[in-house]
Amino acid sequence: MSDALGALAWPASRSAEALQVLARMARLDLRAAEAPAEPAWLDTCGPNTLHDWLVSSAEWFGIDVERLGAHYDEFEQLLLSAGPALLKLPGPQVRLLALVGRKGRQLRLLALDRSIHLRSLEEVRSLVCGDIEQMPAERVERILAQDPIPEDRREQVRQQLRMELLRSFRVERCWLLRSPASAPLARQARQAGLYRYLGALLCLYAAQGALAVASWWFLGNILGQSDGGTGWLFAWALALGSMVPLRLLSVWCSGTLTLLAGSLMRRHLLAGAMNMAPEDVRRQGVGHLMGITFETENLEVFLLNGTIQASSALLELLVAAVLLTAGAGGPLQSGFLFLAICVAAVLGFRFYRVRTRWTRERLSLTHGLIERMLGHRTRLIQEHREKWHQGEDQLLSRYVGASAAQERSEVRLTSLLPPVWLCLSIAGLTGPFISSAAPLELATGLGGLLLAYPALRKLTFAMLDLSTAASSWREVHHVLAANRRLATGAAPQHVVAPVAEESSSRTLIDASHLLYRYEGREHSVLHDVSLKLQTGDRVLLEGASGGGKSTLASLLAGLRHQTTGLLLVEGRDWKTLGARGWRARVVAAPQFHENHVFTGTLAFNLLMGGEWPAHPEDLKRAEALCRELGLGDLLERMPGGLHQIVGETGWQLSHGERSRVFIARALLQRAALVILDESFAALDPTTLEQVMECVRRHARALLVVAHP
Repeated sequence: MSDALGALAWPASRSAEALQVLARMARLDLRAAEAPAEPAWLDTCGPNTLHDWLVSSAEWFGIDVERLGAHYDEFEQLLLSAGPALLKLPGPQVRLLALVGRKGRQLRLLALDRSIHLRSLEEVRSLVCGDIEQMPAERVERILAQDPIPEDRREQVRQQLRMELLRSFRVERCWLLRSPASAPLARQARQAGLYRYLGALLCLYAAQGALAVASWWFLGNILGQSDGGTGWLFAWALALGSMVPLRLLSVWCSGTLTLLAGSLMRRHLLAGAMNMAPEDVRRQGVGHLMGITFETENLEVFLLNGTIQASSALLELLVAAVLLTAGAGGPLQSGFLFLAICVAAVLGFRFYRVRTRWTRERLSLTHGLIERMLGHRTRLIQEHREKWHQGEDQLLSRYVGASAAQERSEVRLTSLLPPVWLCLSIAGLTGPFISSAAPLELATGLGGLLLAYPALRKLTFAMLDLSTAASSWREVHHVLAANRRLATGAAPQHVVAPVAEESSSRTLIDASHLLYRYEGREHSVLHDVSLKLQTGDRVLLEGASGGGKSTLASLLAGLRHQTTGLLLVEGRDWKTLGARGWRARVVAAPQFHENHVFTGTLAFNLLMGGEWPAHPEDLKRAEALCRELGLGDLLERMPGGLHQIVGETGWQLSHGERSRVFIARALLQRAALVILDESFAALDPTTLEQVMECVRRHARALLVVAHP
């Protein structure tokens, strides 16, 4: 490591401090004012532990850290666009570079004394990838020795050979800082610079409006000059010509604003969907959630388009009102325009109510269709054929009626209102035209009329988009609200602390007087439950159906939170450990109907609870565990082995094979406590004995939920 850059390196034990300083320099809002305590063992930790520490520290501060990677030939481009970020340096001691941003081809690095230093892009890349660049050194020298290359070109050839040999090598040593996806949209918009683009767009629209007013005023003066007014003609042409680049800039600015805002909104909606409470997901059903997915797309598209169009239309209408007032028609013309805008607002509100009704009918129809498709095989076997289509005519009738009402409302708003206003405005100019009003006033009034008509049409279509977005918002607002229910970040020193090693005296679970009541229900499912689990325990939880076994398992796994009582894992509560720390210690395989094999490789379905893409040693461990669980024959039959695509659109797994995949998925996470909820119901006695032996061998503590 060069002395110049080595002095800028932050030790891993001060990485949280580096995150805090970088976030403040990037003007990211921090939730915590003080950095968490940083253990000294971070300076020699592995890459996965460092990643967990940075993620937990970012959650503590209320920001987000994303691990980025790139192929070697693209790593320089990543460095140019990564700031603020942390870069890991090679070596036995974990050291980090704090990247603030760029200045041309130079990178701005934050030193330990909080000063900023400029370093060349090539120098930083060489330092971060120094060990990687040494990998093909011997091979490169052998190639150079075989061919007589001039001395002045040897270094250039050496760099080209090294680039070719390392082109496909992936470098993952960068952590990017940004606001979390669950942060308020207004804050994310400010940090992404959307307000600057919006302000620039409004200024461009205002400049175009001013040029439109000037052009019609110039045209009026041209008509009033007997000699044609050469000077006024030049000014009129200049005003029209100046509108062309402004129009192009406004289109570019509008497109950029739409892309950035759409990206932020999709990210925020996805974060809300991923953080919905399990009870909300279960209560709504697959069909309703599918319909909500469609509405989120409508919300994004129509809200952005409607907002931009409405802003443009209102500015153009304001300019048109000025022209109409100064024109031959006088205040009467602008009064007609104001009345038309009021009528458009009323018709837009009526369209919103009709659109809301249509949206609900469509969601109901979508929900019914999806549910029927999912249960088609059951209906084929168990439902009488004459009952398959009961209620469908009523659903379709309501949907057709809502569609007709929506179309009538849309026609009144977009196809009738602007032409009616245009006829009234032309009639208002008839009197001044007959009475031979001044050419300047006639030209000004005509210009206002020609400018107001397309602006009014644009406003009506913007109201359609905004009404559609508002009706979609009624259906998806609870998804966004899920972001506000996120727990605050836990102390990283507790989250990333190594899981306690196996010890017969180590208490894993300590539950005291737990009570749980479902939302909206009067009676509790669990009442005054207390238990303790230690390392090495093998516990069988039996009981009648509906007795609360699965509810207790979900409480222990952190999927639900008790109404009252105290629940500790290794002496720490949920607030101390957070979701990451809790689920690193307690892992559960839910019941079969609540678990899922995703369409993807078998390796992904086995190792999705850990880091992905998986390392070779993780794949070897997953294959060995599958063979212990009796899935060796399955691996031999599948052409791709662990890399075979499975799931609904891939290799079909039997009930018993799926159950063992779920068990392997839980065991591979190597948690302190493994909870298996009805995981052995689909296994035959011989396979059950083999699986139980494997589970007892790999689970440090085990809780099995089963029927008597």
